[in-house]
Amino acid sequence: MAGDKEPQTKPLERNLLLAAFFRDRRGQWVKLKDVGRELTEYSGPVNEALRKKFGRDIDDLHHQAGIEIEWNDQMQAYRIKPSFFTLDERAALLKAARAVWVSGPREEAPRDELGQSLDDRNANVAVRVPAIVRELQPGVADRRLVRFRYKGTLRTVEPYRIGSWRTSWYLLAHEVESDRRKRFRLDRIEVGDPTIERIGEPGAFTVPDGLDWATEFCLDPNEWGPDPVVTATIETDVDHQGMIERTFDGSTTTIEPDGRVLIEVEVRHYVSFVIRALRFGNHARVTGPPELLTMVRDWLTPQTEVD
Repeated sequence: MAGDKEPQTKPLERNLLLAAFFRDRRGQWVKLKDVGRELTEYSGPVNEALRKKFGRDIDDLHHQAGIEIEWNDQMQAYRIKPSFFTLDERAALLKAARAVWVSGPREEAPRDELGQSLDDRNANVAVRVPAIVRELQPGVADRRLVRFRYKGTLRTVEPYRIGSWRTSWYLLAHEVESDRRKRFRLDRIEVGDPTIERIGEPGAFTVPDGLDWATEFCLDPNEWGPDPVVTATIETDVDHQGMIERTFDGSTTTIEPDGRVLIEVEVRHYVSFVIRALRFGNHARVTGPPELLTMVRDWLTPQTEVD
């Protein structure tokens, strides 16, 4: 209705937006006017009132959430201060991570409740980030070409984004030499002096539109396998249930009255499924469908033959 005021953002919501803004620009110095371009809560002329409001909010972030935004007087800019854990804090975090169980959003919970968008597939805890991420991040942020040695070859790439899958970190980039988009595993980039060399000017390339970051870093062959989709059944026990569920993402589990655990998973890449199932030895028995059972038997038969 005419005359109605635009709803004001609550302090907690404003602080969460501010924390997300600096998280996405980790390692970068940004001015208050740059914050205003992205967050309407801080838009407008950079005057004393805006500076005080911003100052109160970053103080709240520090005292209530432990997120510290530091100020550089010479640059007249802010950045998020890197987090640091003591040995005792890291040990406590690891113990807490082992005790956490996320069963998914509750149907009766309000939609805007914090954490309602999480499920067990997104319950990840990153305790350690490779140092090379810090070397690559400026190139990603500035859209600047970088050069490094990978598998014995010098590569020049347009770095799009850094992400992780399972326990490994990857760089999604366009390789100049091959004119192809590739994923580079960070722990396979060869150490040099420097390891990462930034070349050229900032803004040298643009990231293609329409990239789905959720799938770009999903390296599970079962997600994009070429085989006809079948539903496989794995019989296991409660001790190995969680490990198998994490290995085969998206599985469903049934516990039988006699204590047997049956895990069903859609399979699109037969070979990768069989290889992963066999890693569990006698603790995972594939009971169907017939085409996968045949593959398992064919795989195991040569190993049981005696000369």
